Amino acid sequence: MRHTIHVGHVNKIALAILVALSLAACSGSGGGGSSHTAKTSTTGSATTGDGTTSGSDGTTTAGNGTGTGTGTGTSTTGDGTTTAGNGTGTGTGTGTGTGTGTGTGTGTGTGTGTTSTTLATGTILSNAGGAVGGLGTQVSSIASQTPVGNIPVAGTGVVTIIDSTGKAVTDVGSGVQNGVGQLGTNPNAIGTTVAGVPIAVADLGTGVSGLGTSLSANTAGTPASGVTTAAGGLVNNVGKVVTTTGNGLATNVQSGALSGVTTAATGVVTPVVAQVQNTTQTVGGATGLGTPVNGLLSQVGTTVSSTGTQLSTSTPALAGLGTAVTDTGQAVSKTGTILVPASSTTTTTASNSGGISAGAGASVSQSGGLLAGVGTTVGGLTGGLGLKLNKTQ
Repeated sequence: MRHTIHVGHVNKIALAILVALSLAACSGSGGGGSSHTAKTSTTGSATTGDGTTSGSDGTTTAGNGTGTGTGTGTSTTGDGTTTAGNGTGTGTGTGTGTGTGTGTGTGTGTGTGTTSTTLATGTILSNAGGAVGGLGTQVSSIASQTPVGNIPVAGTGVVTIIDSTGKAVTDVGSGVQNGVGQLGTNPNAIGTTVAGVPIAVADLGTGVSGLGTSLSANTAGTPASGVTTAAGGLVNNVGKVVTTTGNGLATNVQSGALSGVTTAATGVVTPVVAQVQNTTQTVGGATGLGTPVNGLLSQVGTTVSSTGTQLSTSTPALAGLGTAVTDTGQAVSKTGTILVPASSTTTTTASNSGGISAGAGASVSQSGGLLAGVGTTVGGLTGGLGLKLNKTQ
């Protein structure tokens, strides 16, 4: 039997061989396997390529730096090729700083000014004010050293009146002492002096109030209580008004609206008094009379002051009077200073050797002459009080 070859079968066989050869060629170039027969197919394996990189540390001068690195890689499957990935790195840094500083400094300054002093005239007035104050103290002491408080009905009121009267006198003296007695240093000397009067009035008002209160209290429950209570209340109220008014005026003169007027007046009066004082001192120095007169007045004043001191010591009940006498003597002693130039620092006792006593032909020592007469007079005044004056032999 004769076989017949069909062309369609031949074409299919040829196509299969070509496919097999193509696959074998691909398998050989991939290196992943081997072909044993033309009909065996081989699959190539793909190799994945690792891409690595490292980033360098970043540093900064100001502080510590940190660095990070990243890498990426790509791979191709089937052809056995690898591509290395690129690497990148970044660095950052921070820094801090502190600083301290200190500083010192010194400064100096100078200033000039004028020093105020009390005028000699002011000192004399101050002593005079002290004498008035002493009298006031003596008056007030009568209330406690005498039995006036035992007077029926009005005894307590009388005591209050006497005490307030003494205080009023003392107030006036204090006004003079701290006011015009400080001419040259107190810018409102006149105001302070004037204020002493309303303060004294206020104290008198207190006494009046006390009298009214005493009258009402001591007659309570008596037939006359209806009248006396009303009268006492009236007197009491009047006294309160007087006290309030006096204190108000005193404040006004010293620090209120009127103080401007009195301060201005003080500013005018002070230089005038100073000029008059300088004139008398200049005349006393030029004529030569100032020193002996000053000495005479100083000695007389010292004697009177000594008398006052002895009176206060020997008779305590008359201590206020003794103070008044002492301050009076001091005022007399200071009077001579307005006749002596301010530059003079010594006090000369007038004597029979020259000056005013030489012209008069009389001695002014205490053992005779003018001062002997003064000593005798003072001795006579104080003899009844049991006082003795020490005389130089």
